[in-house]
Amino acid sequence: MISTKLVTRPSSSAGPCVVAALGGLLLAACGHGSGDPGGMVLRELKPVATAIPPRASDVRARFNDPTWQSKCPDNPYERSGWSQVAVSATFDADNPETDVIASIDADLVHLGWSRNDTAVTAGQGPVAHWTRSVGGGRRADAFAYPVPAGSDHWWLTASWDPPGFALPGC
Repeated sequence: MISTKLVTRPSSSAGPCVVAALGGLLLAACGHGSGDPGGMVLRELKPVATAIPPRASDVRARFNDPTWQSKCPDNPYERSGWSQVAVSATFDADNPETDVIASIDADLVHLGWSRNDTAVTAGQGPVAHWTRSVGGGRRADAFAYPVPAGSDHWWLTASWDPPGFALPGC
């Protein structure tokens, strides 16, 4: 006979665990809820992957739900938490860089994003950057840039840090 019992933990931990006793064996399954309940933020970010210029080729999109990241046991300064909700698209475009950015900008502004270019790393110069409030007013970021710089291969990304965000540990 299997018996189950819900064991709750403090709200700062991973969430409730279900413990099942099967004969003399004790099994536990712990959950962390979701970093994006119902996939709401991912649905809001997905249209970013379609904001590519006309006639772009080799288009590939990727959508990442948040996953629970456990902290490394040997690093006391890390913490467990959720990874980012992320959307990305790669594509090739032989249009001039200003035309590619203008096309992406027109699509993203139409979707409610605001442009505010930024320097991501020292000496790089400004990168096309957009922001938008999603998921209860938290800010999402989108970027577009050629890789490597000056090439015809482009990355278009959008991401959002859920409550309880933590960088991947180990």
